[in-house]
Amino acid sequence: SATRFVRVMVDNEGEALPGKLACDNNGVFIKLPNAVNIRSQMNSYYSYLARSAKDNGEVTRPTSPYVDLQGLGRVITLSQPVFNPNDQSELLGVLGVDAVLDDMEAALLDEQFGLSYAFLIDVSGRAIIHPRLKPSAELVDDPIYPDITDLELNNAEPREFFRKTSSTDVLSMMMDQRSGKSAPIIGPRAQLKGSLSDGVVWLNGIKFTYYYDSVKGTDYSFAFALTEDDKLQFDLEAWTGPDSMTYNYYHEIEKYTGSVASGLGRQTSFPGYNQLTIALDQSTVKFSPKSFCDPTHYTLSGDPDFSQMDAFLNSNVSNPSCKEGGLAIPGVRSTAWLTQPISNSWPNPRTDSRFAWIYFGAANGMWRVYPGARWPRPFDPTTRAWYHRAVSSKPDSLALSSVYLDGGGVGKVVTLAQTVFEGKPSTPSSSECSPMTGKLGGCACSASNQCQSNYCYSGSCSNPQVAGVVATDIRYGDFANFAKASLDMASRSSTLRCGAKYACPSTGKMNCSTKCILLNDAAEIVFDDSFKNIVDGDTRAYQQVPLGTMYGNIMYDLLQQGKAKRDIFTNHQGTCQRSPYSARVSQTGIILTAEEEDNFYAKRGPIPRFQNNFGCEKDEIQFNLVLDNLVSPLKRVLRGPCGNQQYSIVMVNNTNLVLLAIEEDLSNINPFFNFNCRIYNYAFRSGGFQKQEQVCATEIHSTTGVDRVCKPVNNPLFPCSYNAAPTMFVPQLVLLMLLGFIGYISV
Repeated sequence: SATRFVRVMVDNEGEALPGKLACDNNGVFIKLPNAVNIRSQMNSYYSYLARSAKDNGEVTRPTSPYVDLQGLGRVITLSQPVFNPNDQSELLGVLGVDAVLDDMEAALLDEQFGLSYAFLIDVSGRAIIHPRLKPSAELVDDPIYPDITDLELNNAEPREFFRKTSSTDVLSMMMDQRSGKSAPIIGPRAQLKGSLSDGVVWLNGIKFTYYYDSVKGTDYSFAFALTEDDKLQFDLEAWTGPDSMTYNYYHEIEKYTGSVASGLGRQTSFPGYNQLTIALDQSTVKFSPKSFCDPTHYTLSGDPDFSQMDAFLNSNVSNPSCKEGGLAIPGVRSTAWLTQPISNSWPNPRTDSRFAWIYFGAANGMWRVYPGARWPRPFDPTTRAWYHRAVSSKPDSLALSSVYLDGGGVGKVVTLAQTVFEGKPSTPSSSECSPMTGKLGGCACSASNQCQSNYCYSGSCSNPQVAGVVATDIRYGDFANFAKASLDMASRSSTLRCGAKYACPSTGKMNCSTKCILLNDAAEIVFDDSFKNIVDGDTRAYQQVPLGTMYGNIMYDLLQQGKAKRDIFTNHQGTCQRSPYSARVSQTGIILTAEEEDNFYAKRGPIPRFQNNFGCEKDEIQFNLVLDNLVSPLKRVLRGPCGNQQYSIVMVNNTNLVLLAIEEDLSNINPFFNFNCRIYNYAFRSGGFQKQEQVCATEIHSTTGVDRVCKPVNNPLFPCSYNAAPTMFVPQLVLLMLLGFIGYISV
């Protein structure tokens, strides 16, 4: 629930309209002549709210979760009015306590693997914690909590989760705070395509079950959606490790001493790593919070300490289950052992500086990276955009990200990633391998479409369960040079090479040029020759830049040709800005190292500085390329306000990339401001647009069809009045409280 305050600054002549709105809608209108002793001036209003809550039987009222201003993360406040025991009409104050949601959030978000996950809702059906919502560490002011049906349903499916005419569907049972489980459901499951703003891919025909219960003593209920495939996760914990174990280094490399430290090749000023301490001779292992039996304790307290983790990594003593007091969940240590030999073949920065980082992020939260380096405790590879992008791409293809600023401090990079699947613990039977499609892992195959996992590797179907993602961060300067050289080699002539300018056939003037662009499947520009000259701090100029921003007319033509499609969805926890964007020119005040970030989380401070960002709902519009329709080259000629252009586009085999080559004739273009071309570029670019806020009295939810009717409050115990006569006085601060619209606001 939330209370709506409307505050306006008017002079006395402007009292009529806001005063009439308040008084005609069972509200209160109070003038504050100045900002001195506001508590005393507002006493009647506070008393009114408190008595209303008491009369409605709400002895203790919880707020919606919000971001604490003192840096404590996401909290809820439980408050209770306190009245004079001798005069129940006299409000003495309000008693409140803030409860941090860390433990609940960690417990729910860490139960996520494959397509299975947990989520939390309140009694009104709003999603508080969900994999498709931001975690506390990424929330900004005023976070929005959407209806859970916006996240769980696709075209009103699965109906077992919500039916308008049912009181026994999963959502109704959760809102009634009951416990139980659903019958097995066959329906759609969502898989993130990258970051939250990239949207999801809906996978149909997935068999899964909801298990749900209430959080005792609160207004919250939680559920766990478990798919049948994820029940078959291969358990590695039974493996006791290799016969001769190579030393595994924990990621806190600055703490190693003596002979063990000498094997790290530790350096602090190696070129290209921004003074980070790295290990040039070893990869390092980090476990994310979800890998531990007590994730919150690990994130906030610093336990287990370095010596305990180093011993855990380098001994094959049994790891008890979490119920028996174990340190980590089953399988994470075995995953570290299995990946250690692979890292020995990764390129060394001493001889090959193109690859800033090479790493493997496991589905269970294990993270191995080379060169070895320390990473923040909250870091979880399975929540990163590159991980989701790889998992949602075709299993046998490489997924390349758009350009972005690396969090490790090495500048602009692109990430190249591919999914790694689990092995099959037992050989499937001949009957399981007999169908021509949908073959289980381990069955013989000749094409990927024969396999349930859609991945045929070396004549055998891969298991559908994801083990993790292997990836590398390529420095953008090196990537751009490689891309340009490769494109030049493929050019038809030196005249038409990328970036070349030449005389236009029609006029003979040097107004014609050839431009080459690499795009990913989200129609985001991965390579443009101008990107490498942009300063790293100007992220908006190179990060997730849509094709339509530069060539809206080509984007429009691709839509018309069926080579692209337009998607629209709501990003419920988008980020909006209070003031216009400007490039970052300084790193002052920014957490730069993993140790600084660990201290920030552990100490919950210092108090965060002013943020330019706030939470908002956005309509995200995306123009995605249809890769299957771009296997064969497409060549088109365009004439219009953006000039005369001939473009060719074709998919790059076994990747999520396409090559776009544009030959432009700009002879007839207005060199100052081409308004008509700007319209194309604005109308056919991907991006988010802030939605207007809706309130409980006016909203009808699009999926459930339920009116979000405000909870009624008692009639005011004092008259509502305002000055309707036009007079001339100095401006006053007027606080307009439309109590007729106060209540439970769903946005």
